[in-house]
Amino acid sequence: MVETKIDEEKISRFLLQKLKERKWVHGNSVGTPMQLLSLIIEVERNRADEIIDELQKLGITIDRSLISWGTYIPVKAPVRLIPEIQKIPGVVKVWYDTPRYITSTSQTSPTSPTSLPAQPPAIQDPLLGKIELSPVEIPAKPLEVPIRIITGWISAIISGLGFNPLRIHNPNVEILPNSVAAEIAEVPDLREVEVKVAVLDTGAPLPAHPHWRKSIKAVSFTGEAPWDGNGHGSYCTCQAFGKQFATRFGIVRGIVDARNAMHGKVLTNAGFGSTKFVLKGMEWAYNSGAKVVSMSLGGPLQDGLQDPEVRVVEATRDEIIWVIAAGNEGPDEWTIGSPAAAPSALTVASYSPLYGDVAVFSSRGPQASWFKEHKDEYEEGLKKYGDDFKKPDVMASGGGPVKEGQKPDLLYGATQGWFDGVYDLTVEGFEAFRGTSMATPVAAGLVALLLEERKIKTAGDVKKVMAKVAEEEGREKDIARGYGLIKYTYF
Repeated sequence: MVETKIDEEKISRFLLQKLKERKWVHGNSVGTPMQLLSLIIEVERNRADEIIDELQKLGITIDRSLISWGTYIPVKAPVRLIPEIQKIPGVVKVWYDTPRYITSTSQTSPTSPTSLPAQPPAIQDPLLGKIELSPVEIPAKPLEVPIRIITGWISAIISGLGFNPLRIHNPNVEILPNSVAAEIAEVPDLREVEVKVAVLDTGAPLPAHPHWRKSIKAVSFTGEAPWDGNGHGSYCTCQAFGKQFATRFGIVRGIVDARNAMHGKVLTNAGFGSTKFVLKGMEWAYNSGAKVVSMSLGGPLQDGLQDPEVRVVEATRDEIIWVIAAGNEGPDEWTIGSPAAAPSALTVASYSPLYGDVAVFSSRGPQASWFKEHKDEYEEGLKKYGDDFKKPDVMASGGGPVKEGQKPDLLYGATQGWFDGVYDLTVEGFEAFRGTSMATPVAAGLVALLLEERKIKTAGDVKKVMAKVAEEEGREKDIARGYGLIKYTYF
């Protein structure tokens, strides 16, 4: 068997570790494994074209449409060619195109969201194995939804809820209109803002949706149509920037009514994507002039602060406020995802409106699991960035509960896709959700309002105000709540 050597300086440590775990690499030697992997080749600026020519000579498949920031080239390549890729002049590093998904993954939920089995969509990653969406946010597969609606109606009728058909819903959850998020954040009546905002998620709401009712610039990087076919992206977009509408569960509203809103589809209708989609979406938002970007997604952190998405956040921190979900891996510590781990991101935990504290499922800091395994890098980050390195930063309303065994509280708002009907048992364009994904657009909408009113310029400004509030209340930034519940009246 012919073996070639990997240059350990030109490969992600995360990727190399996983290759060794799979026994596709021994020491730094690669045999002849033919397994195709999605990789991202980081190259020197202004050399992408010549490097693409060399990659094509190796028979490597390249998606030119997803090259981003002039330096990240997504490819499909067998493991055995990694050493050859590294030898190409101008190649800086080989990264894994890590999966990205709706906030975070989990094999189990601290509190079962319904009485029915939690079987969320899953993918089989060739390097990382089976990955499931967190049942905190997505407790069903598309084909299960009709069955859940039928069995849910039966359950609700038996429980007594069926006597009020306007309030019919799964009896194992409490449903609150998402307007409670604005009330808790002490946001004034719905105001229009001109500041450019963007959401990167599973797709945009249709312009005619009653919770939206306006145009939206929508682009897809996944190969699917830019409109939401999941439900998650339409909820998040309308929660942050939508209009007001009366539903059977009460008034739903955006935090602000954004006139210049955009949506970049970086996750498929199944709720999955990858780093290449997210990097391209971040580049698109930046080039489109977005000043606030809401990202209710996440995934594994590669190589600490060298993670490509983290580096983008840091490089653009003075131009964009990146508002990013902490994740749904709580109450375990060291469970922050990427890009939420970026020091300059505004990382958002979920607050339960019903129980009045941080949700039990909300990911805990002080940072991502990478730093738990690399404590020296954690100490370096803490020394360089101080409290900005500790995560999360703030809480916003995203549902609960706060303890295991309590009935979950969910927020009701727009949805457009197969998730419609899981909790409210009716397919009508609205649904209830919970998770740090739901908390993130609340914070993003509030940040957009503060930016419009010129009360802040950067995420750092938000953190300074919240740090002062915490200090005045005798609190320190903690690994569950950050500086605490973000409110408009603090600014």
